[in-house]
Amino acid sequence: MDGDSRLAQLAHSARWFLFAKTSNDRRRATYWRALAGLHRVQMRRRRSSLDRLHSPAVDIPASRGFATCAPGHIDGVDAVIDEVRRMRAQFPLGDERPYLLDQRLARLDPSSPLLRFALHPGVVAAAARYLGVVPKLAGVTILASPHVPRPFSGSQLFHSDWEDVRQVKVFVHCSDVTDASGPLTAVVADASRRVKQEVGYVYGGDHFRLTDDEVLPRVSEAEVVRFTGPAGSATFLDTSACLHMGSRVEAGAGERLVVQFQYLTPAAFDLVLKRPYRPTRQAQRTDAVDRLVLA
Repeated sequence: MDGDSRLAQLAHSARWFLFAKTSNDRRRATYWRALAGLHRVQMRRRRSSLDRLHSPAVDIPASRGFATCAPGHIDGVDAVIDEVRRMRAQFPLGDERPYLLDQRLARLDPSSPLLRFALHPGVVAAAARYLGVVPKLAGVTILASPHVPRPFSGSQLFHSDWEDVRQVKVFVHCSDVTDASGPLTAVVADASRRVKQEVGYVYGGDHFRLTDDEVLPRVSEAEVVRFTGPAGSATFLDTSACLHMGSRVEAGAGERLVVQFQYLTPAAFDLVLKRPYRPTRQAQRTDAVDRLVLA
């Protein structure tokens, strides 16, 4: 491991320990307010920039924590699918998590359809309206899930993401996703909050990953949503507010392929000691909102 990789790993470990390992939602809210205070100038600028936004592609209700849209609803989705499928052929599945390839794209050319989608005015507006500020693009990641025999582990179990108190991840299906494909599955935000309180949820330790038996008896069938749909479907999900899981691909089903775009607030825990996503240097953005999204 080179020096830069080691420093990045140490920084990630520090963020995880400080803001996740022993933290429940109440403590994390306190941390977030403190970080927002440190970034108050940037927060103010990003709030004032909400007036510059276009109409959002979707409206994300806080009580549910997600919204979906059909193929073709957002311009450029077909180009995203083609690019992800091309790139997927270059990435083998790893041994550490055989049920999930998690390939983060550290750099994208400004002409990439993935970067164009990440900066789509309707996509940015949807995330910004939900978060209350023009967010930062924190990452673009290809996710591919094949069938792996049980038992379930890792992100195949219910959990909430630790990087921020609220965040928006946009998942674009790059393959048709059915119930057999191990779809992303989430508990609506209000019900997730109730479950977390009942089990004493913390973002690390014994209660970070929850089994079906710990979650499903505490919620109704209507409070659990499976995000299926043809290629081109998109899900906007607050993965911090909503307990979620996925990648439970059934035998005989094809690989589930999606691309994920992550949007965080400037006070996000994951941005402490870390730069958000940055495009290649050739990207010269003239739009003020684009410059904020790319930090």
